Amino acid sequence: AVGDIDRGMDESPAVERRMARQRRRQIGRQSDRMKKTACILQKYGLLPAGDVNHGKARHDFFVGLDRDIRESFTKQGVSASSPKGLRELPYFLRARGLDMALEPYALGRALYHLAQRRGFLSNRKTEKDDSETGKVKESIAELAEFIQQSGARTLGEYFYNTDPVNEKRIRNRWTARSMYQQEFDMLWGIQGKYYPELMTDSAYKEIYEAIFYQRPLKSQKGLVGRCELEPSQRRA
Repeated sequence: AVGDIDRGMDESPAVERRMARQRRRQIGRQSDRMKKTACILQKYGLLPAGDVNHGKARHDFFVGLDRDIRESFTKQGVSASSPKGLRELPYFLRARGLDMALEPYALGRALYHLAQRRGFLSNRKTEKDDSETGKVKESIAELAEFIQQSGARTLGEYFYNTDPVNEKRIRNRWTARSMYQQEFDMLWGIQGKYYPELMTDSAYKEIYEAIFYQRPLKSQKGLVGRCELEPSQRRA
């Protein structure tokens, strides 16, 4: 057993193995989701052709795409960086897409970035929160207040104009799934005016589901034992 044995808080060695197994599953599911999202964006002409089926190949694909998008903006005389020095291309695209047309591949890159982050969504079926979940919600509420005070229309626009030196870092901050869903709908509505032939209702449904679908928790009903008084019934 592991843990604090002296205090009666020892744990089975199976705990560590189970946590490692859960991490492997989460990483695998995330990789599958990113692969599916990229393939669907390619299907609807929002990403160029290329190998996105495996992690290394997908990484190289987007490194090359980012380079091409930057070069395209440079030729137009546009700097893909924030006035405050933030040089994150996806945030630049997410902010720019609120005001003007993006090239289809640039738009696809922005939507893929939403899938990479997509925010926190609780699977809890009850309103009761533990201390950890409470801290997450508190952090999200604080961020929402900052966004409102800044006048930013979306999370991406807010982060694009965030100074990484004098303000909080973008990474390691809790965000809500609803923030990304709201930004997705806003980007889709604005860019759909420029590309009605690409951004159809069927494309919206398929891309939205690929980005935001969350697998429901596995039912634990089968683990509930039989009642001693009513053997045909499960315990309450």
